[in-house]
Amino acid sequence: MAVEPGTILALDAEGRPHADDGPALAWADAVTNIRDGHAPDDVYNKVREHFTDVETVNLTLVITTINAWNRIAISLGAYPGHSTGHAGAKS
Repeated sequence: MAVEPGTILALDAEGRPHADDGPALAWADAVTNIRDGHAPDDVYNKVREHFTDVETVNLTLVITTINAWNRIAISLGAYPGHSTGHAGAKS
């Protein structure tokens, strides 16, 4: 999985990416891009190799919460570089 510049990753004491980053980022991508059905089993199984039940649920909650914030911001036009947003419109 490619990581875009500016992405924040957890680092170990030697400054290397943490082993859980890959599965966590793959899970975030799968949850974010669900079209129908469910996230791919192979991605789910990989994330479960690295995280407990509670950690998997918490990770999924963080992903879906951030996705919700992004959808709200995009729908209201409240994001950087978009000057004609609806966020300041009067009701």
